[in-house]
Amino acid sequence: MIKDGWKVVLRCKDLLKCVVMKNEPTSILFKEEEWIEPNEGNGPITLFVDLEDAENFMNNCKCWGEEYRNNMRLYRCEYEPSESVLVWQNIIGPHSVKESLKLCFCPNGTVLAERIRLKGKIALYKDSK
Repeated sequence: MIKDGWKVVLRCKDLLKCVVMKNEPTSILFKEEEWIEPNEGNGPITLFVDLEDAENFMNNCKCWGEEYRNNMRLYRCEYEPSESVLVWQNIIGPHSVKESLKLCFCPNGTVLAERIRLKGKIALYKDSK
């Protein structure tokens, strides 16, 4: 069953990437109006059900630096829910590992998706002050 949600992405040059897993080769590259699935060995994809939770996440990223925050984008999206309670990421490097994060440790309001489609940009990052 397809549901509606909110996805925060990071604009890097002309690419839209996952905010947290933004480094190649594990980063998911998003495109508007295209169904996107996680790269092999990664996923499910994280997103927010409520707009308020997505905005809170963006506002709480102050420690990541102004340049980083200024490149965050918020999109409406459609998604296919995942039954998983873990998010997997392959860390590629001299000592490649596969890490997992329990959903309960993700930001408030996070849900997991098997696939996602960005439907339209809502806002640029704006400091609430």
